[in-house]
Amino acid sequence: MSAPLSPTDFTADEAREFTDDLKLDYVILQGKIAQAFKGKIWIALGYEDVGQWLPGRAHQGGRISSGQGH
Repeated sequence: MSAPLSPTDFTADEAREFTDDLKLDYVILQGKIAQAFKGKIWIALGYEDVGQWLPGRAHQGGRISSGQGH
């Protein structure tokens, strides 16, 4: 027997619309992140490496994957 669903602030229609918006935002953000990494944006801002540009976000030996294999 499954547990009852928790209350929500969304109607089903609102949840669907929000989810569609979120999916689009995610795709846009992925493109911006890839562009930032490809262009080495941290250098333009005076940082020596990604770890300085995104403190607390660096992982795997100070490297953050752009999702592009770089």
